Amino acid sequence: MGSETHSNQLSVIKLVQNAYDLMGEGANFNRIMKGICCLSANNGRLSAEFTVSEEHVNDKGTLYGGFLAALVDVLTATCVKLLIPESRIVSIELSVRFTLP
Repeated sequence: MGSETHSNQLSVIKLVQNAYDLMGEGANFNRIMKGICCLSANNGRLSAEFTVSEEHVNDKGTLYGGFLAALVDVLTATCVKLLIPESRIVSIELSVRFTLP
């Protein structure tokens, strides 16, 4: 990978991370992005990580499925926005299947 390509990737990651950080500071539902760390973002693909904490789990102590679905929605929208910057993104349908832990 050339240094210019690597530099471009780093600037995209920083752009995405800044957006997630701003979302995480909000008082509305966007605050679910607090603590989400963008690891890579390139050609419509994105990798992110976060540490599961008490605010992410249900009464059984497992990751809350609604949080995970919302996170998938935001990350997917980010991928579309990176591919088509002028696009307005609205989810029309989202389906997530969960299995028992």
